[in-house]
Amino acid sequence: MSIVEGFSLGIFGRALNGRESGPNFKPEGYLATLIHLLDRAVSAEYRSTVLAAFQDVEDNAALLHWLDLEVAHEDAAVTASQHTLDIANNLYSISTGRARTAISTS
Repeated sequence: MSIVEGFSLGIFGRALNGRESGPNFKPEGYLATLIHLLDRAVSAEYRSTVLAAFQDVEDNAALLHWLDLEVAHEDAAVTASQHTLDIANNLYSISTGRARTAISTS
């Protein structure tokens, strides 16, 4: 058994002379670890991106809810203001003798 037997260059050693020779740096193990770490980093970034997207959707859904309530309040305020204006115009018309419509209590 020679001093280099038992060491390997993996596919590189086999490509050179058909048999394994040279030191064993185990590139497969290093690459597997590197791939695993890169996969974890990419997965963590993807998870972070997805969670941020869900948070944005939740925030915007809540915002739409509050804006819908605000629109309803604004519509009610416009209706009440219009009713007040109609009453004021009718009272003015009655006081000047030019009544247009009867004052409603609705």
